[in-house]
Amino acid sequence: MSLNSNWMRVCSAWIVGTALGCGPKTPGGEDTTGGEDPGSSSESGSTGSGATVPTEGPTEPGQTSSTSHGQDTSAGSTTSEEPAPGTTEGEIPTDPGPYQPGIDGFLIVEELRSFAGSTMIDAGAGALAQFFHAAGAQGFMTGDVLDPFEGVEDCGVFVFDTDGVGTSDDVTFLGADEVRVEVAGAMLTMEHGSDPFYHWLGFDPQDDPAPGTRFAFEVRGGLVGDADLPGPVVPPELSFTAPDFGAPIGRSDLPLQWTGTGDVPLDLKLVISVSPQGSRQWTEIRCRMTDDGSFTIPAAVLAKVPVDGFASIYVRRHLDEEQTDNGSTYLARGTSALDIHAGFGDACDSPPDNMTACSAAAEQINAVREACGLLPDPLAAQCPTFLADLCVDCTGYYACVAAGWSCEPDGLHIDIGTCECE
Repeated sequence: MSLNSNWMRVCSAWIVGTALGCGPKTPGGEDTTGGEDPGSSSESGSTGSGATVPTEGPTEPGQTSSTSHGQDTSAGSTTSEEPAPGTTEGEIPTDPGPYQPGIDGFLIVEELRSFAGSTMIDAGAGALAQFFHAAGAQGFMTGDVLDPFEGVEDCGVFVFDTDGVGTSDDVTFLGADEVRVEVAGAMLTMEHGSDPFYHWLGFDPQDDPAPGTRFAFEVRGGLVGDADLPGPVVPPELSFTAPDFGAPIGRSDLPLQWTGTGDVPLDLKLVISVSPQGSRQWTEIRCRMTDDGSFTIPAAVLAKVPVDGFASIYVRRHLDEEQTDNGSTYLARGTSALDIHAGFGDACDSPPDNMTACSAAAEQINAVREACGLLPDPLAAQCPTFLADLCVDCTGYYACVAAGWSCEPDGLHIDIGTCECE
């Protein structure tokens, strides 16, 4: 099973939002989810109009590509609306991810757990590899700074709009003929697309890595050249033990508790939008937390989020090493990753009946899945309990999503198009 199959399985289980990994990867190593949803997936290998496949890079070896976050990639574009009172419009640096000056490629082993509310909808692991030359200048997005981000043990609040996305770093991609990774004592060849810029492999469940496991890589041929590398080490497992995301996140203090510790701070990104699949404008809370097992997002930070809606929480624990062979230097990164999709906003006295609407859509979707020979997804995975208390009216959204699922002669198709909440 490929790593992309794992991503698709997450997408199918969570009909009211896009799990991390369902969106195409940007060259910055981040998913584009959080702004407009870049698409949905097809489990059969056949694709609907919104189907997602791993990014393969430019069309020719050595071609240059510019990364972007959001949808508008025009250089130097700015937001079209005036900043709200008390805010600052400006350039907000993007996370450069593993695309770093002096690095010729990355080798990543990641284990990921995804939740819809308090229900785990997927867990799995896989390997990624890509090779490149990075220009070294960090890119930016434009938006409103509601609270500046000031380093470790601090949070910032930013409002973004896809009409105001700046340019990111230029990255020149290089192809390898073959990349192999050692899994359970065997060297396995990683998959790649029609152009060999992006290599991936999903692990079978029995091979999911234990903390401390090292994964050797072999790189052969192409513009990259040969390399034999010890590869990354998987860090301690990262999992939240509190709070219970079965209820919406309110605007009071949010105490977080998690398993494991590390020497490098954890970066948390909390993305809030008015629609489960994202919207043209969204708010991000970014926190950098000492990896000691607990942190509280202050009420003063949460109070600055301008809308109620749907939240996606992304947290990664990394173990990084630089490894060199045959004149090239690679970033070997072991990652324990956590994605949680939750509701956001204080509970209201008479919430819309989102749960009934979602349950009806889930029944319709499961009928389509069964028609295509697929197992139905549990209701708790598709319609998490926070929907019962969410104030945002998305009752029409779920029927729209369900209408985009169909079983065709060539397999399952999913296209949620422009489904939105009221």
